[in-house]
Amino acid sequence: SSCIRHRPFGMTSLLRRLASPLRQSGTQVGTRYNFWNTTPKHLSETSEQKALFSTKDTDIRFGTGFSQADTLAEGITDVLSEALGQLRGAPPHLCQVMVSSSYPNSHLAPLFVQELLTAFGPAPHVIGGVVPGCIGGDQHSFKPKNTSISLILASLPGVDFMPFAVKSSSLPDLGEENWMSLVNPCARFKGQSLATIVLAMPEFVDEVEPFLFRLHTALPQNKLIGGIVGRSREDISSEDNIRPGIRGGLFLGTDTYLEGAVGLMMRGDFELDTLSMQACRRVGPVMKVTDVDDDTVLELDQQPALDKLQQVHSSLPRQDRTLPWKVGILESTSSEHKNMLCRNFEADHMQSGFSVSGGDLRVGSGVQMVLYDRRWSRRELRDGLKKYVLQEGETPATPDDALEGFTTQKVAPAEAETATGKQPSNTGAMVYTWINGSRTEAPSFSAAIPQVPLQGGFMQAAIGPLEQGGPSYLHMYGSSFGVFRAKARDINAEALEDGVKVTTDTCENGRDLIADNCSQLAASE
Repeated sequence: SSCIRHRPFGMTSLLRRLASPLRQSGTQVGTRYNFWNTTPKHLSETSEQKALFSTKDTDIRFGTGFSQADTLAEGITDVLSEALGQLRGAPPHLCQVMVSSSYPNSHLAPLFVQELLTAFGPAPHVIGGVVPGCIGGDQHSFKPKNTSISLILASLPGVDFMPFAVKSSSLPDLGEENWMSLVNPCARFKGQSLATIVLAMPEFVDEVEPFLFRLHTALPQNKLIGGIVGRSREDISSEDNIRPGIRGGLFLGTDTYLEGAVGLMMRGDFELDTLSMQACRRVGPVMKVTDVDDDTVLELDQQPALDKLQQVHSSLPRQDRTLPWKVGILESTSSEHKNMLCRNFEADHMQSGFSVSGGDLRVGSGVQMVLYDRRWSRRELRDGLKKYVLQEGETPATPDDALEGFTTQKVAPAEAETATGKQPSNTGAMVYTWINGSRTEAPSFSAAIPQVPLQGGFMQAAIGPLEQGGPSYLHMYGSSFGVFRAKARDINAEALEDGVKVTTDTCENGRDLIADNCSQLAASE
């Protein structure tokens, strides 16, 4: 079967499963925030649990968790405790969870998360997958035998969610009513943002870009981020292996999918900034495709394609010739965009040509040689993040410690930690990064945008735009970031001696909007 639908255990049975390994070690489950008890019969009787999601706060909030616990049960306990504590009472509506393939029962992660959170209110929409390594906060884990799990919870009041699963590049089935409201939005949806998280299996790689193209054509305002998970269905050898644990798969709701892609479309009052960072450095001239045969490039600049590539490679400095080389794709030879699509290529010696994976090269397209340079990609990552937060133009490469102590202007950091844990953040970020990249995404992001929750995983490829606000593509060598934040609005602020109270004019529903300061004061009482 391409989808494993999990039957709910029931909270009593599930909590026993999760609490059992911790009871044996004498550890109290969830002691920091007491979001569940080790004794199931007390679950509905704990006042702290009843009040956990009782907030009336209308602001966006995010919380992340990261754990390298030996068992999935312990890992989920850790990440949920950490993430829920950062939400400070705001109900979670979205949950992205990444689980390393080292856990034998990794496919049960979304079921555990949904069942546990359902005990305190409506279950959030869960999306995620099994990956080689996880990223959470300023930490990451990427070793084949190391277990890790990361999770982000987002409280997004008023946001509509439309989950889907596909097996082909056709447009997803969102229901007729949803499609009508997306294509021809009424006044109710005017000014709202539209974004989609897409995660795919490796076997779906050739369908990803046609799928993204169709989505962008149908909904040009839709911003897409995501990636291709690291494990494939081929890792599952038999039906017997499926029963004890799935070591690959995609999560949607409580189900695990073994093929195709899953997605979660969101519409509401939020902002999503999408950023893509390349891991390959451009070298040599831009060459024009002058002859193709189906998917095979036969000529570049009216010369045999392979001979032309070899000629460019031979002309490079000696140190560059030792680096792995790929091809970069441009729409045309006149393209002045800094970013391009980096692709593997396969030589066809019979025709002195080559074909690229996941790319569509036509006569007139531009091709340039690119080199995977880890040192260069680290600088590019830091410079890209710095440029984003400063809202400036081009910035020169900086030394390794250039962003130490760096604070943001575009994305305001959450307030400093207190004795009771991290303050809630109205900004959260997701990252999808190439498996063999620089692996400095977490510390670089934390240095550039401190206190903003970050979560994601290492992927076979990332999905993101070439330029801010443009259509998304498949990036086989690079990283894609999605920074969610509260939608900008006009605010009239009045400073008070004992605090700051922020209000706005009455909105459409007749209620005043109360800013973070007031909700934080109420939460701390």
